[in-house]
Amino acid sequence: MRELRARLIAVLLAAVPLSAALATDPAPAPTDAGSALAAIRAKVEHLEFEVALKAIDALLADPATPPSSRVEGLALRAQIHDASGELAHAEADYREILTADPAFLPDPHVTSKKARDRFARLAAILIGTLKVTVDPPDAAVAIDGAPGAADPDGTFRVLAGDRSVSASAPGFDPATVVSHAVGGQRVEVTLKLVQNARAILVRTDVDGVAVRIDDRLVGTTERTDPSGAGPATLRIDAVAIGPHVVRLDKPCFATETVEALVSVDLDDRSAKQLPVATLRPARSRLTLVHADYPGVLEIDDAEAATLPAVSAETCPGRHRVAVRSSGRLVFSRAMDTGDADVTLDLAPRPSVVLVGGVWPQTWAADADALSEIGRVDAPAAGLQSASDWSRVDLPKGTDLAITRVARAGVAGEERVVAYSPLLGQAAPIDRPPPSKPPTFRAGTIGARVVAGPDARAMLVGVIRGGAAATAGCADGDALLTIDGDTVSSARDAAARIASAPAGSTLKLQVASPANGARAIAVPVTAVPWTPRHPPEGAILRAAWAAPVAAAGGVDAPSAYAGLAVLLQAAGKSAAAAEAWREAAAGDAERFQARADYAAGTLAAREGRSADAAAAFTRSRASARATGDPILEAAARDRLADLGVAPD
Repeated sequence: MRELRARLIAVLLAAVPLSAALATDPAPAPTDAGSALAAIRAKVEHLEFEVALKAIDALLADPATPPSSRVEGLALRAQIHDASGELAHAEADYREILTADPAFLPDPHVTSKKARDRFARLAAILIGTLKVTVDPPDAAVAIDGAPGAADPDGTFRVLAGDRSVSASAPGFDPATVVSHAVGGQRVEVTLKLVQNARAILVRTDVDGVAVRIDDRLVGTTERTDPSGAGPATLRIDAVAIGPHVVRLDKPCFATETVEALVSVDLDDRSAKQLPVATLRPARSRLTLVHADYPGVLEIDDAEAATLPAVSAETCPGRHRVAVRSSGRLVFSRAMDTGDADVTLDLAPRPSVVLVGGVWPQTWAADADALSEIGRVDAPAAGLQSASDWSRVDLPKGTDLAITRVARAGVAGEERVVAYSPLLGQAAPIDRPPPSKPPTFRAGTIGARVVAGPDARAMLVGVIRGGAAATAGCADGDALLTIDGDTVSSARDAAARIASAPAGSTLKLQVASPANGARAIAVPVTAVPWTPRHPPEGAILRAAWAAPVAAAGGVDAPSAYAGLAVLLQAAGKSAAAAEAWREAAAGDAERFQARADYAAGTLAAREGRSADAAAAFTRSRASARATGDPILEAAARDRLADLGVAPD
């Protein structure tokens, strides 16, 4: 009894070898079958033999039990029968096992010699051996349609009888023969496959070349020689007989194509070597315009040139071109470059984020005027107000965010809603954005032009000490001509003065009842643009002002000043003061007084009276020095509010 119990425990502890599993069923058994087998072993360990055998019978009777678990269960039952001395029952188990898995061998560590002898006699009747010789040697062999598992000597154990033996290999026609296996005997089987394709060897003078055959990417060439000598190669197996087009691509090299005619030689199965392809370097030249500001030109995130610059080079293909200036993105575009020169306009433009994923149809023609830097999903609640937009996680550096609302217009057309992160404002946009930066400064002569009682243009608001007053103009003077051109209306005259460059001189003819007609020369100065448009105009101007200002070109001070005016109108005092400081850093003569005034306003609002008084004092002095009596008076009034006596 002690010996029997020891043998039974050995049965439990010895895991059935993986070789007992069917070669046609390599997948692991489902959890339920595995759990059942583990429970059976536990019953055997506790000498509950009858319970264990009943559990095995139930496992084998279940049609859902996979073949590998079925063989494992039969092997475990045979071991129990062997340990119990019931060799006839063990032999019956072996018969079932061999029918399912002819390659099965009992584990000699847990199988008695008598049981092994019975198994050998049974196998000699049921199992034959096929010695399969295949050409090519690496062909896959299948027995009766299932992948065969060969013994170490290269033979296959199969059930006696007619067996279908097939072989297949890439580049060869499959072959099948029927062989009669005899129990206990070895039968020779030979299959020679007929070649229907051939390997080709692609060779290039440089490595890392992408190879496509008939537009199908198959890999890249590699240089395998450690010394670096010899061409880079790529072997392509099983290329069908006939003509093929091999395409060779590598960044910064011109694409090459090679015609390859593939044929087979029954006596030579080596790869067909293609001639070594020589790839010639290729570069695209970028001619840069409006690139006269400081910055860094990046192509595919790598630095390509330092601005100002007039040209740059890159590889042909599709690239992401970007410019960074003053630490921020001022230009971005995806573009294709070829072998020919490409002209690239690098004028700063707004960085735009599309919310919702659909680009407005009405903006498609003007898409190049913007730098699209990303797309984000729109919230389900919609985006109409600024508070709605505050829930959208926009990338850093976004100048403008837009979304398209389909069939929201008056006539059912799309509607575009824009949001300015700088201003914190949202508004519908009736028309696409401008294709070039707006003007951020306007010319002035120190007087305004209005329509007089007789519809003639008239000068009013002549600033004491200003350019017009110094030249001899007074309130009420009629404006007759500008640079010899007759003034047709007050609107045209105002536009003519506003568009005049700062530092230029306008020749005016004015007249008044008291002084008659007279010719005067008035110098033009510039003032920041003041918003007189609905919110959408401010949103677009702010979007343009930010990159133009950051670029640091000749328009940067005016762009900062224009942005400061917009920020003030939007109630962003701190941001406005910072923008004024940047404007003054670029053009102190024009903007220092305003920068000091903005700093004083912010300090007063924050309760810093001493800082406010100092800033307003500086603003008053700068305004007086530059001839801005209106700003001088405003600074004086703010000082009076702070209790500072006039100077």
